Amino acid sequence: MVGKIVNVDQLGFDEASRIEGDWSRFSDDELTALSSSKSASSIRNELESGDIALIVDSPSSLMLSKMENGFSVSQQNAPLLSDYGVKKIGHRFSGNYYGGTVAKSGGSLHPAKPMPTYIPEPVIKTQPSIYDPIKISDNLSKPKTNKIFAKSCSQPFGNTEACQKKESINNAFRFWGMFINSAEAMAALPAASVVGSEIALGAGAAQNKSINGKTALALTKVAGNFKDKKLDNMRFSVEMSPVMTTAVVLFKVLHFGDKTQYTEDELRNMKEVQSRIRVQITEPVSDNIYPTVRAYHVDDTRIPVRYVGKNEQGQYSVALEENGPKIYWSPDESGKQVSHTTPSQDDGESFSDFWINPLNDAVNDPSTAYPIPEDSDWRDTVLVFPDGSGIEPLYIVYSIFGTAISKDYKKTFFDKNPELKGRVVVHHAVEQQVLRRYPSLVSDSEIHSLENLRGIPKEKNNSLHLSKIRKEWNRFYKTNPAPSKDDLLDKATEIDQMFGSEFNPPINKSE
Repeated sequence: MVGKIVNVDQLGFDEASRIEGDWSRFSDDELTALSSSKSASSIRNELESGDIALIVDSPSSLMLSKMENGFSVSQQNAPLLSDYGVKKIGHRFSGNYYGGTVAKSGGSLHPAKPMPTYIPEPVIKTQPSIYDPIKISDNLSKPKTNKIFAKSCSQPFGNTEACQKKESINNAFRFWGMFINSAEAMAALPAASVVGSEIALGAGAAQNKSINGKTALALTKVAGNFKDKKLDNMRFSVEMSPVMTTAVVLFKVLHFGDKTQYTEDELRNMKEVQSRIRVQITEPVSDNIYPTVRAYHVDDTRIPVRYVGKNEQGQYSVALEENGPKIYWSPDESGKQVSHTTPSQDDGESFSDFWINPLNDAVNDPSTAYPIPEDSDWRDTVLVFPDGSGIEPLYIVYSIFGTAISKDYKKTFFDKNPELKGRVVVHHAVEQQVLRRYPSLVSDSEIHSLENLRGIPKEKNNSLHLSKIRKEWNRFYKTNPAPSKDDLLDKATEIDQMFGSEFNPPINKSE
């Protein structure tokens, strides 16, 4: 490929018509050949943020469109740029930019008038100073505060303070995706819009194999896509207890070229990082059937850094916390591209773009403000991939739902009903999560007793187990903050009366 990579601030207007808008068509090798000092992922990141531009003789897709006084970013190629990149390139070629290389004419063709005869001023000898000369510190050219991981593009250039207003998460991160595993009692999620894009949602998990008492479960894509082909072509899974549910959200932090954010090399030598924005996932609220995602501007907080390993088979893995879930990106044994599971179901629910809650709630409507979580309630980390992998660091936010752990309830059910093994999903009439919601109200042995277990045909699992029954219990939890054991049993009996004829074996409880 014949071309060059140039800092945007060094480009002239004569080169505006040669800026390539679709750099995704170029391979990593072609990009690194134009800038041997940078990796392909770094080049793509800087192109996206508008710090550099790709100049070719005949662009396949023009980045800029001609206007009366300058140029503007074309609507076709604007999606390739971050919000910050659109602003930067748009301003650079708007015709109102004064820091570039284009000289302006004075408007006159007449020669300048002759200069008057120069008469030199008399030389005056200065007395030597009795003071030491003032030394200018090189710190003036450095950021005024320590570096941070994530911040908002709405803050002034070089500023690392937390923002004071409610704003979109897109001002700080590029959304990569939400994934959920669910071995039990996680509702099927509907078609929805996440961060401004229409995406199919779904929940469910495929069990792969047991590892030291834990299970490798495929993570189902709820929304978004990996923006790095090295990961998108791999199987994404989580290793954890088979009766727990994990939700995972992945972001790539936006970089703004003002040297206030950690570089990838700096992250490799850190155990935790300062950040001005954090994200939290919590359990579904009210009648919602999917987790709640909230983002916060924060003043002084530290996010742990974890290092992703890679084995000889090309599998990436990292433990999210001590004795906690471990996630994997695994290549397909056949070498073919792996397609993520995205079942869809339309029940009228939808996600929408989520917003960063302001640090100073006093300047906002109190009804939209949420208190910042306690330090112990954050579950997020910065993932750093092996050097040379070409994968940039990711910000991962996760949550684990459910605390009841049992290895015997399925055995209890299938010992009684061996002919149903492989044909039904084992469901708890009184759900396992009551052990966490109402501690000491019900014992483990009661929850996992044969009398509390139900068989739901696999072909009805999504519509019955993961939707209709799920919504019944969500309504119960909302209206019963402090139920008795009898209240739980009555609700379970009510559900048996509503749907028991569809269970296997069927449950027929009279009034």
